[in-house]
Amino acid sequence: MTTSELAKKVRYIEITTKKAVTATFAGEYASAFKGRGMEFDEVREYQTGDDIRTIDWNVTARTGKLHTKRFMEERELTIIFLLDLSSSGSFGSGTQSKRELAAEICALLAFSAIKNNDRVGLIIFTDGVEVYIPPKKGSKHVLRLIREVFAFRPGGPDPALTDIGFALNSFSRLYRRRAVVFLISDFLDRGSANAEKPVVVRVDLEESEVYLGESFIYRVQVIGGKNVGIPDTSNFEDFDVRDFPKAWLRYRNTDWLDPDTLELGTNYFFRIVALRTGLLTLPSVTIDVDGKIYSTPEFRIKAELPPPSKHRRTAVRCGCPRTPPQGRTIFPVKAAQI
Repeated sequence: MTTSELAKKVRYIEITTKKAVTATFAGEYASAFKGRGMEFDEVREYQTGDDIRTIDWNVTARTGKLHTKRFMEERELTIIFLLDLSSSGSFGSGTQSKRELAAEICALLAFSAIKNNDRVGLIIFTDGVEVYIPPKKGSKHVLRLIREVFAFRPGGPDPALTDIGFALNSFSRLYRRRAVVFLISDFLDRGSANAEKPVVVRVDLEESEVYLGESFIYRVQVIGGKNVGIPDTSNFEDFDVRDFPKAWLRYRNTDWLDPDTLELGTNYFFRIVALRTGLLTLPSVTIDVDGKIYSTPEFRIKAELPPPSKHRRTAVRCGCPRTPPQGRTIFPVKAAQI
């Protein structure tokens, strides 16, 4: 596409969309935002004419120079377009391609936004983020966005790939403020469907303060991955560790577990008993997932001697289906105080 053809297309989009904005959206869009609500934007050095009521005295005390807070009106929105421009966008009818239709949609929404003094930004993506234009105001900025859409040509080894998930994650890292996001795509997402899913290893602990000889449950959960190994608990020197069948959970209080996660991924449950008193460290557990080693965080466990009434094994909760729990699980263990 030559420069003159590009300018002609941009001008055509500008005329048609401005006409639609004036005829259809004028008045309705603005009426949704009433009131003066203010949202913090940034801190900068004091300038002549700034309202003294906005001086940030904490920053001023730290730097030794006057600083003021800047605010923006909440009714001034930030509009971000997440636009898929993989090579599948070149397909269309004889008169208009999907790329041209996407540009027209962006222009219509963008000109509607700047009529209300809103800021508009653009992210163009395929199987990765290709172009990022930060949000700004003004019709010149909108025309620049439209030119970028028409001028962009997908590259890479496979320009047909699209990864919407990656684009959304990238956007969350690039822009952390509140915004209205429009995702414009044909949703032929072959890239993310074939992409390797991330592996998540999480742990849950039933108790962090226990009596000597009292059992508590420790869960290791692996979400994702195809070949999941057995967690290595060989370094639990201050604890007795035994496997705990998942079916036995019905004999214990499971309020500490999110029930929606019990059927996710691979779950390993262990029954753990402290072997001495004091502030103990529950070591990190390592687990092999698809040939890669993952480690869990360490935990601090406070183990104390049980009260005199608990020394006898009168309220045993050992996790055995034949012995329904009626209290805390106390196992006879010789105290080793530190």
